[in-house]
Amino acid sequence: MQENGISNASKTDLAKYEICQLIAKYRREHNLMQKQIAEQIGVDESRISDLLHGRIEGFTLDRLVSYGEKIYPALRIKILAA
Repeated sequence: MQENGISNASKTDLAKYEICQLIAKYRREHNLMQKQIAEQIGVDESRISDLLHGRIEGFTLDRLVSYGEKIYPALRIKILAA
């Protein structure tokens, strides 16, 4: 891997990372604490800490999508074939 830690990541891990970044952006834009995001999503604060710090290995893609849908009800996932 290169310095940014995602250059050799799988497509699944890249999608998971993007959802984590989306949730982190939501937190910043709404000036929320980790605890508030955890309550909104329905998980432990420690899980939100992992998510917000990009520690994605403990999450499945479908789990992260469900988290994203809880804060962005109109969330859409787009898959492109190259």
